[in-house]
Amino acid sequence: MAQLVFINLGEDRKAEVSQFTRDTIINAADKAGLERVFITSARRLPIEQAAAMYNNIIQRKRIIRYREPGRKVTELCQRLHRQGKPKSEVIEKMSALINDLAEQRQRVSLHCVGEEVYASTNVVDISDSMPAGMAESFIKALAAEEATARVIQSVSSSIRADKVSFDPNEPAIHFELKQQ
Repeated sequence: MAQLVFINLGEDRKAEVSQFTRDTIINAADKAGLERVFITSARRLPIEQAAAMYNNIIQRKRIIRYREPGRKVTELCQRLHRQGKPKSEVIEKMSALINDLAEQRQRVSLHCVGEEVYASTNVVDISDSMPAGMAESFIKALAAEEATARVIQSVSSSIRADKVSFDPNEPAIHFELKQQ
């Protein structure tokens, strides 16, 4: 059986990832022949979301699929970065904007939600550092699960599945699973 490893997640975030989600990921990993799968992100607080977005933007990995609220935060980050503002200030202002948007019922990311919403649909990022063929098989196995809402990945543009989207700037395998 494949091993599930959490990277850089506190115990509170690990606990929010349901046993159903864990079992689904392990099942898909087993089908793909993977020994280990690394979860790198789960639910995020606004400051954590801002930091994740900042790091992606600075590394020039701008997520294509951000909707309007995410694009607003991205544009703020780029503007402040061009002005030479320090990282901590940029992230703080991004976090404030994420909070403002949330108060207007505009969500920046499915990672950045309250505990109740997260409990109904777990959203995790899984490291895509695995052999390409195994990664494709893993993604297809995730997509084949009935409860899977969506998989966004940068592994292969040739994966054809209704629930799978290709984004060349996605820094991990983004997996959304409706809870049962």
